[in-house]
Amino acid sequence: MDPGLLAAFDLAADLPEVDDDLLKAEREQVITNGLDEMEPQHRSLLILLHVDERPSYQAIGRSLGMPVGSIGPTRARSLQKLRTTRSVSSYLQSDHDLAATG
Repeated sequence: MDPGLLAAFDLAADLPEVDDDLLKAEREQVITNGLDEMEPQHRSLLILLHVDERPSYQAIGRSLGMPVGSIGPTRARSLQKLRTTRSVSSYLQSDHDLAATG
């Protein structure tokens, strides 16, 4: 076998799977659809807690009109509500893994 051909196969093995980008886009769309199904306060909290430059809990509390101490427990409830939205629950029932979203 041609060593140059073997090197090409090794290089291809290092490249990300073509499907990875499609699967990531699918997961992101499912999460977006699930957030759209939620009550505005829960949606806003989850968005604020997961943006790249997350504001402090104090800023989140002021923005949403909630005590800082209730942000963590409300976050947990909001994530559970997100999991039970029609979009996310159907996706999860089809054996997909939202945790893989990067």
